[in-house]
Amino acid sequence: MGAPCTEAIQTQKSGQCKRKQIEYGDKDGLARGKLGKIGRARTPITKIGSVHLRRGLFMPAMTARVFNPLLKTFADRLLENGKKPKQIIIAVMRKLLHQIYGILKSGQPYNPDKRGFAGS
Repeated sequence: MGAPCTEAIQTQKSGQCKRKQIEYGDKDGLARGKLGKIGRARTPITKIGSVHLRRGLFMPAMTARVFNPLLKTFADRLLENGKKPKQIIIAVMRKLLHQIYGILKSGQPYNPDKRGFAGS
């Protein structure tokens, strides 16, 4: 224990990484929190959840924002919609987490041309 989730993914030993940590990452620290007063215009990014998961996904999300074609188009679309840079990185972190989970669950290597679920 104590090893960051990304280290477990890099070594492809998913036993080191808690399955729930990947499965519910977007609900546990990467999703927006509803803290503060009623009627507040903005919702801050929550600090609840795994610090290791957030720290482990931040730099990979920054890199994927530039080099992963699917995440690049996603981030560019968010930028066009007026999202702030930190919101874009958090959204890319969440999408990257979903890609990682899909790769680990299916056992197949990453395919940049694959979009969505296969028909079979």
